[in-house]
Formats: sequence, C-alpha cells, structure tokens
Amino acid sequence: MRVWDEIKIARATSILWYKRKEGGEGERKKASSERMETEKKIDYRALLLLSVGHLVDDLPQGALPALLPFLKESLGLSYAMAGTIILCSNLTSSVIQPVFGYITDRKSLFWFLPLGCFCAGLGIALLGWASSYPQVIILVILSGLGVAIYHPDHSQMIS
Repeated sequence: MRVWDEIKIARATSILWYKRKEGGEGERKKASSERMETEKKIDYRALLLLSVGHLVDDLPQGALPALLPFLKESLGLSYAMAGTIILCSNLTSSVIQPVFGYITDRKSLFWFLPLGCFCAGLGIALLGWASSYPQVIILVILSGLGVAIYHPDHSQMIS
C-alpha cells in the first residue's frame, strides 16, 4: 500500500471517528455519503492535461529504440554501444524514479511535472546534434531523468 493511500485512509477514518463521536450513527452515514460525492467529482480538464503530459513525457523514451539504427550508422556504434544507450535510458527512467518518488512524498513539488516533460523532450531533441557517443549517453540520461522526475508527481496528482 502506498503512503498516499494510507494517508487517505487515515484522514477518512479520523473524519468518520469525529463525526461518530459528535453525532452518532446518522452523522457517520452522512459523512460517508459526503465523501463519496466528493470522490465522484472528476476534473476532466486536469485529467486531460495530465494525460497529454504523460504522452509528452513517455514519447521520447518510446522513440529512442526507433532512433538507434540512425545513431548506430551515423556514429559508427557497435551493437553493445547501442544496447548501452538503451540501458542508460532504462536505468535513469526506472531505477532512479523511486528517489524522486521519495522526494515528492516528502514535499509536493508540482513544478516537477513541467520539468520532467521538458528534460525528457530536450534530451531526445538534442540527440540529433550529438557528435559523439558520450554526448549521446549524456542526452539519453537527461531524457531518462525527465521521465523519472515526471512519473511520481503525476501519480500523486491522480490518486
């Protein structure tokens, strides 16, 4: 169970306990129905923005395997070097993501959402001008960090 789920359960439990202590069973049912009404309200505009942001954030990482044949040919890379590019992308976007999740659980940093999209897009956009293998690795790491920055804060806003 995630930390935010536990916080929501704790808040809901304390609200129900407070209502029960104050007004009895009738108040408890009222608090429960009020909570259900607030949970049913969906902000579709915010949901659309988050969905488009998620698309913008994940698109560069999905495009990287399609760019590998061009990078391999233009820079004269071996298959091992091309595989290392994908490895760096996956490590920075997946393995480092819990670190950013820990940070956003401690303090809500909503500016991580646009920063993540920007870094993910910038890394892949500049990949076309990379003239050496180390530049490719640095840009792929930048893009992977953008993906890792975006997802924890995105998940926090959805839940």
